[in-house]
Amino acid sequence: MPLKRGTSQKTISTNIRELKDTGDYPQKQAVAIALNQARRSNPKGSRPPAPVRNSLNRLMRKGK
Repeated sequence: MPLKRGTSQKTISTNIRELKDTGDYPQKQAVAIALNQARRSNPKGSRPPAPVRNSLNRLMRKGK
């Protein structure tokens, strides 16, 4: 199950959903893996864009 490359919110959310659906990873670990994949595929810098980070932070707070 290769993850999609990209830094858009849609791509990161798709990767999180794929990781959670396999049942191998809890939500927090799936988010960390998806963000790491986005960071690796981003040639300009080491962080995904701010809107993506903000929505993922909200997702993490809601999942507690």
